[in-house]
Amino acid sequence: TAPALGILTINALTACDSVIIPAQADIYSLQGIEQLAETMKPVKKYTNPDLTIEGILLTRYSPRSVLSREVAELAQQIARKLGTKLFRATIREAVAVKEAQISQQSLYSYAPKAKATEDYSRFIAELLGELQEEAGDIPEVDGVGKKEDTRTEFLVSSESTSSVFLTDRIKT
Repeated sequence: TAPALGILTINALTACDSVIIPAQADIYSLQGIEQLAETMKPVKKYTNPDLTIEGILLTRYSPRSVLSREVAELAQQIARKLGTKLFRATIREAVAVKEAQISQQSLYSYAPKAKATEDYSRFIAELLGELQEEAGDIPEVDGVGKKEDTRTEFLVSSESTSSVFLTDRIKT
């Protein structure tokens, strides 16, 4: 059965436009993705019909591991089934991530040169590039841009399988 939605999760899903699902590169996390998609259905039906899954982000990924590569293929299939995508960027497993969590610092301040920090930067660049492409469809009139600035906010919990990145595009 799908996990129950708590009131905070329901409120967050109601307020956001899309969800980014981080998933560890293992089989159990992939099962959790489908369960999360099921738990989103009542929110879409009753409170937020425009809610979408922006994509799936693989974390704790090891490009040298056959298992990680196989999980990436399965994640791609699940993404297609859910009508979303698997982000090209992946987050490698790194001790720096755990150490930053323990020291209660952001990864960017704790280990700015770590491989995982580079991975998160690549992911952010990929996501923001896609958001800019979407916003690029708004025409200019008399040389004045009609593009609405888009700010993306992230609610980020830990790197566990139950984490969800929620994105909300706020017109400013």
